[in-house]
Amino acid sequence: MFLAALLLIQGAATLPAPAETPACRREDRSGGAEFVVRGPDRDCRRFRAARSFEGVWIDEFEGSLFVEGAQSYDEARRRPASDAQVYWLAVDAKSDIAKVVPRRYGTAYRIRLNAREMLPEGKRSRFSLPGFGHMGMWHRSILVDAVRSAEVIRTAPD
Repeated sequence: MFLAALLLIQGAATLPAPAETPACRREDRSGGAEFVVRGPDRDCRRFRAARSFEGVWIDEFEGSLFVEGAQSYDEARRRPASDAQVYWLAVDAKSDIAKVVPRRYGTAYRIRLNAREMLPEGKRSRFSLPGFGHMGMWHRSILVDAVRSAEVIRTAPD
């Protein structure tokens, strides 16, 4: 019996450590205020299958409006947030957008990209945002995997 226990302990010691998984959601408190810290979307969200998107992206401070199918800045601006082709365009360190697009707030681009639409959170809590993007104000969001092309169609005002 002792030998079996020793072999079991030795075997357990040689098992590889489990892969680290990101903390996707944790509640925290600071100065009496409660809040939720969320993990990275790419690792913690559920998505529809990746596909090609084409339209206009307006990169703004606290805004990232993408309108699929739009051809101009004015057309993109006219679309209401409830339109099924209006998205929050999300980027992260794995998105290659910085290699292709010289980002400057207030600039609009005609852009073709590969992205995945985020699905709403399955588990809701009192901290759940109603939607996506800044302050949860967007009905839909896509996460950029790769930019195929981008053209500036309106430069940022000086």
